[in-house]
Amino acid sequence: MSRQRLHENFVVTTIRSREKIEEMREAWESLQGLPNADIDLYLATLDASPEAEPYVVFFWRDGKPLGMLAGQVDSFEFPISIGYKTLFTFRLRGLTVLPGAIQGDLSEEFSETLLDAILQLARDKVDVVRLIDMPLASNLASLAMRRPLWLCRDHVRWSGRHWKIILPDSSDAFFQRLSRKHRRTLQKACELLEHENPEGLSYEVFTRPDQLERFCNDAEQIAQKSYQRQIGASFVNSELTLRKLSILAERRQWRAYIMYVHECPVAYWAGTHYGSTFYTDHTGRDPSYNQFNPGTGTILFMKMMEDLCDNTDVNEVDLGFGDYPYKERFGDEGESTVTLLLFAPTLFGISVNMVRTLFWWVERSASFILEHIGLRSRIKRVWRDRLSRED
Repeated sequence: MSRQRLHENFVVTTIRSREKIEEMREAWESLQGLPNADIDLYLATLDASPEAEPYVVFFWRDGKPLGMLAGQVDSFEFPISIGYKTLFTFRLRGLTVLPGAIQGDLSEEFSETLLDAILQLARDKVDVVRLIDMPLASNLASLAMRRPLWLCRDHVRWSGRHWKIILPDSSDAFFQRLSRKHRRTLQKACELLEHENPEGLSYEVFTRPDQLERFCNDAEQIAQKSYQRQIGASFVNSELTLRKLSILAERRQWRAYIMYVHECPVAYWAGTHYGSTFYTDHTGRDPSYNQFNPGTGTILFMKMMEDLCDNTDVNEVDLGFGDYPYKERFGDEGESTVTLLLFAPTLFGISVNMVRTLFWWVERSASFILEHIGLRSRIKRVWRDRLSRED
């Protein structure tokens, strides 16, 4: 099903069925510029989730596509948490818009019309809309923070920096940008991987379709032991993952890395080489291998950077969604971003928003006290380590 609405200056087309998406392929491909806006990866996600529904919006002028949003409507468990601890969950139906899934001309005029369409969906069909990691300076982010009803706005919005690394012409030049002490420590650790060593350290680069099965099995073995798995942010060896990686590998856009200790997988990085940018998708490490300094994840990160500098045409590395110290440490450019949740103007939607806001204030107050007495970072680290050890 699709629907067209006439605007004073353009036409808006909303697509709500799989069948209509393929008809829009030419227009879609003219706009896609990031992995989360790629039509084939989008369709792979839908095919692997039969219960999910597409929600795609196109803007047209004089028959030419000007902009688009590619989202997905489905049901999911919405956690109410303090720190990394989930207290309970709500079952919600929502629209999710991933980073980079809005492409093209995003002027204030288009953004206002797009927000109107999203809010209409929230009134009629879903409990919540999730707009993930949007540029804070964008028109849509500005409108989404002030246009919805106060009780439906996100009062717990996550703001951070989306970091990128601008790659030099060689890995030697990349190492030279680091401080002397830091550089030498990392170079020594990386040199261990060039020869046989008593620690049994080795690594492998994965790029080909015939390497997919081994990578997925080994990465899953690591991810099961990582704290990222406990908070739902790790690699998952699933049908959807295999479909998407198969598409990328066939296009030569998949690149991944695994470190081994005596042939046992202990750390991984995985990403997408899209255009001239490498987008990091997932990372994780086995915390039981903590005898190395720097850690296995850091060593593998440096080998990844070395490979991208010397063996690809990548110009920049996108470090992805989420704030972590290593991103600021290595990143060259950081864009302020915001994740917004817009709740439906219903009793249920407003109630979920108020409960979420209440527990956020409890967490924030506790965090302030712990920071004041110097325990916040220590407790956070212990909590992560504990999650890594949980089955």
